[in-house]
Amino acid sequence: MVPYIITVSGLTFIIEGKPISVASDHGKFDKLVNMLKEGETTGEQLMDVLEEDKRKVEEAIRSADGKLSEALEITDGVLRYHGEALHLYVANKLVDMVRQGFKVTPVVNFIERLLNNPSKRAVDHLYSFLEHGKNPLTEEGKFIAFKAVRADFKDIYTGTLDNSIGKEVQMPRWKVNEDPNQTCSSGLHACSFDYLPSFSHANGHIILVEIDPADVVAIPTDYNNTKMRVCKYKVIGEYADYYQNLGNTLSDTMHTSGAFSVEVRDSDDEAYRVEDSFDNIASAARYYVEVSEDADFYQVRLINTTTGIVLDENTNDMYQASSNDGNGEDEGGEDNSVTYRIRAYDDLAQYKDKNFVFGEADIESREAALETARNWMDDYAIVQVLNSDDEVEKTFGYTE
Repeated sequence: MVPYIITVSGLTFIIEGKPISVASDHGKFDKLVNMLKEGETTGEQLMDVLEEDKRKVEEAIRSADGKLSEALEITDGVLRYHGEALHLYVANKLVDMVRQGFKVTPVVNFIERLLNNPSKRAVDHLYSFLEHGKNPLTEEGKFIAFKAVRADFKDIYTGTLDNSIGKEVQMPRWKVNEDPNQTCSSGLHACSFDYLPSFSHANGHIILVEIDPADVVAIPTDYNNTKMRVCKYKVIGEYADYYQNLGNTLSDTMHTSGAFSVEVRDSDDEAYRVEDSFDNIASAARYYVEVSEDADFYQVRLINTTTGIVLDENTNDMYQASSNDGNGEDEGGEDNSVTYRIRAYDDLAQYKDKNFVFGEADIESREAALETARNWMDDYAIVQVLNSDDEVEKTFGYTE
């Protein structure tokens, strides 16, 4: 006979000298009590009942569509990778899904791909990002995200990357900024469906991209789990009716004068002021990236003035306040005798070959040259401002 005692809170019995306690709200409590009432129950039989759920979990993970992972297994209710316990949100999620009878092959494959990612932050947080953004997993363990592109399927920022259906777009991982606090930086961008109204425009397309979890580099902190930077993705389709389903909101935004503004300020105590306004997101985004790298401004933000949504915001750690000393020099200590000129390029190839297609010389002030260059960005991919010594003062546009 197995020694036991039943109390208000539960049941305790002794197996091989060790007390085993089972709470009264445990799913097997009533069954264990009935077995003890019979009087012939052995300790081994009681333990078989208690471990029944654990065995079902282990059997389910091995039998899900015939998938038997050599690397992943569940023991004692814990997911393990080559025997090492995985203390991850997605690991706990997988165990729960198995217990509930879900098909787990996509999640198993996702985890195995995810653990090939060298970024600990991506490993820790990617699945919760996907869950929040409702990004589905494929059978192979990859996931689907969204991206806004131009009318010719080129990327919004540079206009050089072909995002036609079937294309695989990639860049060296080391060129992608992995800092999550740098919200707008180098890398291939993708987002959840909910982020699209903030950054798309009606003259373009919404594409579906398939991403390997191992290729996710950064999840910026300011977007409530809706945007990411990756080093590789494959274009697998288009959401053809996206803008029609949204009605005229995005179309109105696209054609409203000054629908996108780049705003700046010099301290946390100051209100933002408009630095420039644009009627399309492509020009606004390019200018925003340039201003974000300009040490003349402390903080910069890109805002959709129609919806009031702040699309991006950046703090410049290199900012240095300056002032005019009234001695014929501007805030940067510019010599007024220096003149400036501008060169414009239609694409990255022209820029690398130094084959500019249009230029203007003998601009008397740096401020006027910069203003002219910013205006030219509506018509050219890359614009440079040079001084009379042929030194580049500023380059607008993507040049990598």
